Amino acid sequence: MVSLLLPIIYTAFISLGLPDSLLGSAWPSMYPALGVPVSYAGLISMIISFGTIVSSLNSDRLTRALGTGRVTALSVGMTAAALFGFSVSGRFWMLCLWAVPYGLGAGSVDAALNNYVALHYKSRHMSWLHCMWGVGASLGPVIMGQALAGSGWQGGYRIIGILQVVLTVVLLFSLPLWKLPQDAMGGEPFTPQHRSFPELLKITGGPDEPVKIDANRRYVVFTTNGYTIMSRLIEGEFLNYESVIPKESRTKVVIDCKSFIDTLERASLIITDRLKNPLRINFAPDKVTVRCQTPLGKVVDEFTPESMEGDSMEIGFNNRYLLDALRYSKCEKLRLEINGPLSPVKVLPVEGEDFIYLVLPVRFKNEG
Repeated sequence: MVSLLLPIIYTAFISLGLPDSLLGSAWPSMYPALGVPVSYAGLISMIISFGTIVSSLNSDRLTRALGTGRVTALSVGMTAAALFGFSVSGRFWMLCLWAVPYGLGAGSVDAALNNYVALHYKSRHMSWLHCMWGVGASLGPVIMGQALAGSGWQGGYRIIGILQVVLTVVLLFSLPLWKLPQDAMGGEPFTPQHRSFPELLKITGGPDEPVKIDANRRYVVFTTNGYTIMSRLIEGEFLNYESVIPKESRTKVVIDCKSFIDTLERASLIITDRLKNPLRINFAPDKVTVRCQTPLGKVVDEFTPESMEGDSMEIGFNNRYLLDALRYSKCEKLRLEINGPLSPVKVLPVEGEDFIYLVLPVRFKNEG
């Protein structure tokens, strides 16, 4: 669905360029027929430019109210009506009148499409977008030249107007494609920046407060409790963490979290930033023994596990990594699953798998 939308956006920018160069190519034939000086082309250009500026300044407001798809369809339809107005104008004042919707239609669609592509697609598409405008601006004089050789300048405006009407119909049928959130991502996973989540937790009204998540190819928007957070997405795929989680375990130990933390904190008293010896922890059915030795001293401490299944195991840990896993679990009891002295240790709740912490072991110096 999204891949179909991009060609429609490109086509819309071609149509944006088509009328821009018509006046300059047709004016040598227009001003004698209208009976006005050649300099009057500047007046029409000024009116068109003023309308473009006004609609561009209001593009954000219109896009928020109607959406990019509707703004684009409305703008192209307005331009089509103005082009048909030009094709039936026999007086200069009529051209000035139709120049108003001519400019209003051009400005809002330009700003809206640039914003949409910048938010939803990679940066290279912006270059192609403006390339499409150049295609339209080049085709406009060609079509007008063919019309001047036959039906006159009115026919040139009429042909471009018909093309704009066709595009308006296409845009109206494409409105469902312009929806954001999940439809824009096509169900693909995305990776927000980690800094977004602490801010999101600050503004939520509580655990039962719903959070609306809108994602496109470059940004994710969280809306909750009357607040909105917008975050840029990280390009590429998220780390395939499931591949590093051990599927089997030779030893399962259930421990009292507070007892284990207290034991680790006592052993950590002799570990400093300069003296970073690992903790040597032995898991046995009747006790868990924690050992550590540095130039500051030696610690041997132990406590009794709640239960244990499997083989006895000795494994080394960085004290900070293991303590972080235990503290952030906020559980009274935890289950440790160990597959070997050099395999990551899984830290889980006793029942279920509401969370999984992986703590990497430390190889002892006397081990090859």
